[in-house]
Parts: sequence; C-alpha cells; structure tokens
Amino acid sequence: MFKTLLLVSVLAYLCRGSEAYLTVKGREFHYNGQQVFLSGANIAWSSEDLGHDWGNGKYWEHRAKMREWLAGIHSHGGNVARVWLHFGGAISPEFDAQGYVVGTDKQNDLVKELQALMDDAQANNVFIILCMFTNSIYAKDSGFITDEKKIQSYLDKALVPMVQGLKGKKALAAWEIENEPEGAMDIWTKETDPHTCFDIYRWQKSNKNMGYESRHPIKRILRFFNWISSTIHTTDPSALVSVGTWNPKTSTGQCDHCFNLYQDQCLVAAGGKANGVLDFYQMHSYECGAEHPIKRTAEQYSLDKPLMVGEFSTKRSCMPDSAQVYKHYYFGGYAGCMAWQYNDHHDNDRDSRDVINHGMDSIRHETSNGVIDCAYSLPAQCSVTQFLGSIASDPAHDLLNDPCAKKSRDDAGKCLIQKIPDIDPHSTDPKYICCVTWVASDCLASAGKIDCTAAEFAALRKILDEITALGDAGACKAYPYHSGIQTCAK
Repeated sequence: MFKTLLLVSVLAYLCRGSEAYLTVKGREFHYNGQQVFLSGANIAWSSEDLGHDWGNGKYWEHRAKMREWLAGIHSHGGNVARVWLHFGGAISPEFDAQGYVVGTDKQNDLVKELQALMDDAQANNVFIILCMFTNSIYAKDSGFITDEKKIQSYLDKALVPMVQGLKGKKALAAWEIENEPEGAMDIWTKETDPHTCFDIYRWQKSNKNMGYESRHPIKRILRFFNWISSTIHTTDPSALVSVGTWNPKTSTGQCDHCFNLYQDQCLVAAGGKANGVLDFYQMHSYECGAEHPIKRTAEQYSLDKPLMVGEFSTKRSCMPDSAQVYKHYYFGGYAGCMAWQYNDHHDNDRDSRDVINHGMDSIRHETSNGVIDCAYSLPAQCSVTQFLGSIASDPAHDLLNDPCAKKSRDDAGKCLIQKIPDIDPHSTDPKYICCVTWVASDCLASAGKIDCTAAEFAALRKILDEITALGDAGACKAYPYHSGIQTCAK
C-alpha cells in the first residue's frame, strides 16, 4: 500500500518538466511527456503605433498591459499567446544606411525585453509564439529577398543573438517566421525555375489576391524562410519553427488548386538547407468555404505535422458561439487555436475579450485531444496529486482521475510553491518529506473548495482524508498531519 518516502525520487518526477520544452510528436504537441493542446489568443500588438512594441526599451512602456492580458488568458484556461515582433522593421532589427542589419535594435535592448516577456508569460503559465515579420518588411528593404548578404546580416546580427538569448526559456513555444506571406508573393511573373514548388499558374486560378501588398518571387521568399529556420534550428535544436499562412490553399494539397508551399521539399529546394524546414503548420481561418478549417477536421488536410489555427474570429467563423469554435478545433484534431485578438485594438475581425474568454473557458478541462492546463512554469504544480501518491498509492490513483483535483491542480500548485518556494528535491529527512506532503494536501483542498462544485469538492475531500489516514498510520506516523502548516523547514 505504501511507497517509500524518498523526496528525491518524488520530486524528480514532480520537477521533470523544469527542463522540458514544447516538442512535436507526430501530429501532436507534447510537453513534459504528455500531449498538449495550445488554446489561446493573439496579442499581435500592444500600442496603436503598429510595429513599435519591441526594441529600444518599448516593452517597458506596455509591460503592465501585457501582463494583464497574459493573466487574463491564463485565468480563462488559455495557455498560449501569439505576439508580433519585428513587424515591418521600424525599430527592430537595426539597419544601416545600405540596408544591412547591424543589430537587434538601436539600444541593444530587444533581447532583454523578450526575456522579460518570456518570464512574464511563464509566471502566467502561458506559452508564447513569436511572429517575426509581416510583409511590410520587404517594402523597407527588398534586399531581404534579393541580396543573400543582407539576409545573412540579419541572421548573424539579429536572429542568432535573439535565439541564443531565449534558448532555455520554457515559455517560448515557437518562432513564427512571417504572418501571411502570401500577400507578398508574385503569381504573375513566370519563375525561371521549373520546380513544381514554384509554379505560379495554380495560384492564378485559386488565390488571385496573392501579392496584394508587394510582389516577390515565391522561390526567394521560401529561401528566406529556409535560411531563417535553419539558423534557428542550428542555434537552438529544441526550438520549433512555423509560418502563419493566410488560408489552407497554400498549406495542403487536399482541395482544388491547392498546394503545400511549406512542405520540406519546397523549402529545401528554395534555400538548400536540410534543417531549414517547419516543425508544424499554422493556418488562418476567416472564411467558411469547404476547404477552410471551420468546415474540416485536421485529418482531412493529410498533413504530416501538427496543424493549428493561428488566427480566427467567431464573427467570421460560421458559428455564432466562440465555445462552438474552440470545441470544433479541439475535437477536430487540431493541435491548437488562437482567436483574433486579445488586445485593445478594434477592427472588423476582432472578437472581444469576453467572447474569447468564453471560448477558452469551454475547453479548459478537456483532455481527449491533449491537456491545456500543463502548468509548465511551476516545478511541482502539475504533480501535487503525484506527490500525495508517495504516501498512499491507491487513493492517489483515485486522485489522479478526480474531476475536482484536475480543476484545482493549477491553483494548488501555486499555493505549494508560494508556501515552499525552495522545495528541496534531494532531502531524505522524513519529517521534511511529510511536512511537504501535508502542505500539498492542504493546498489542493483549499483550491478545490474554490474551484469545484460542492459535490465535486466533497469527493475530493474524501480522497484526501483517506490519504491522510493512511499516512498517519504508516509512513508519516511520527510526523502526523495537522492543518495550517505554513512552510517546511529543511
């Protein structure tokens, strides 16, 4: 009935996520050994002065608002936010007069700002997808498309320092190279390369609006992506990379006049770097056609990597209720979804925060297509129930499947870390081990009383009482439970 009370082994399990990162396994995201569904919202920008949020100390001006929004996403069960970084290059990266990148930003502050963002996100249990560019970057300097030396200057002077600076930040879910690059693709000027990846004629039939901002050869844009992805993967092998496409037609072959421009063979054919590929696909969905995500399951796109919906709006989703939309993407086999958008900006596509919150709340406790509350930022947070299992295995098994325990584990974990911020994973002192166990039990009980219905909490209370009785009679007989323990001395 009883397991050996060795804190070192228990906390090795509890804290195994402390070195974990979001990873890809087949067509799923995984974190800390379990499937994760990314549920959240876009926070594309914070100020109305678009493209002026990052670099030169700008984050310090709007950090309080970002923290508020991240806390809001977390409080409604979300776990991811998508943030736009360089935009069109107004502040970052820093260019010289000839169009070469000479730094991350003029004040060399960008990396510090991004590190602070990751810390703020981690404090709220939220992952961050950093979207690097919009199509307007090509208007600033077309050398990013035409001049390999200028591309390399960005890689060396800006990208590598950023990737190195964020390496090890668990809150960084992925680097997204560009938002809706189709708006800069030339589909009217014939490519000299006969490779099928760069065929322009298919798009003249199905995506005539491509190139609405500027027109650059598809092959050169894909080369840019290939080189950026290769640099990220070389600098930080654990990092994930993606691109946010404006609709499914350029990301799948499973519809009329559709083709996956971002498959491995196309990116490598364009840039020549074998590791310059995407780790997952991301589609945007604002239409109701038969090929769009709101009308399909992820399986119907026949992709070999995770697929998430990076932008959508309930206003344009063909469904009147945001809960329906989030549930459609969750139960439809997608790897994540992010609504547009959580900031104070107003446009015709944006859902209000209340609408987004309603959607996130509707799936926050689902687990069949991946957990959402993965609680990566707190070493013991995901595992209060497992910790109690070191005292009594049978009721702890019930605890792992208890609805109230699942609802409360996030708040219980915070409580545990607040009371014992320096939990010692190497202690073998039975008094200390029992003390931590009783604090974990109290934290789960106090959280459950708030987070659960009366009936749910009663069932949880019964399980906790069984664990306490077994511990008092056995492994913790010399250090029995008493309520109100505030901390545990080593």
